[in-house]
Amino acid sequence: MTTKLELAKATLRAFGGIAKTSDFLSAGVAKKELGAFCKARELARIRQGYYQLAGDEGMQKKWKAFAKKDQYGNRRFLNCIK
Repeated sequence: MTTKLELAKATLRAFGGIAKTSDFLSAGVAKKELGAFCKARELARIRQGYYQLAGDEGMQKKWKAFAKKDQYGNRRFLNCIK
């Protein structure tokens, strides 16, 4: 039997390391479970609605490549990941 954490990890692999909440929901992982995985440091929330495996530095660098600084110097993430 596949656990919810294994389903979440499989979802991340299927989407290249970064997945949206809706991707997890369609795979059968609930929002509450995503929160529990983040609290247990299995997953990391990288922005509202987007997750990666905790401690995956390579994905953090890839994600920052999508960021653009606004006029105030804050990073704003482009909505180009689908």
